[in-house]
Amino acid sequence: VASQKFKDLENGNFEMWTNRQVIHEFLVTATNINKQNKKNPFKNIDTIRFFSQFKIADENQLVTDQLISLVSEYKISGKLIHDANIVATMLVNNIPQLLTHNIKDFTRFKKIITVVPLLLVL
Repeated sequence: VASQKFKDLENGNFEMWTNRQVIHEFLVTATNINKQNKKNPFKNIDTIRFFSQFKIADENQLVTDQLISLVSEYKISGKLIHDANIVATMLVNNIPQLLTHNIKDFTRFKKIITVVPLLLVL
């Protein structure tokens, strides 16, 4: 479903961004032998190639400063820091919309980014 949505967006001349954290998280899921791919955890690793159509928003000191600010302002802790890091990267790179299946964890940021449900994208 996601791959088709990305193809649709690419054909619509949308600029698509990601960061290395998202790529790492994808690889963790794609190769997790306990959750899927019990016989061959690397079966879906070729799917990573769809990331080649994205620009990479790298993390730098500005992103770290923004992350610290978000953690403080939103009282974020634990694993939610990963989500805040994505938002910090977006803010520093002027990326206004987040396309995600994980709407719940990003709702807290709805005043500073637009959260777009992946399944509702045309």
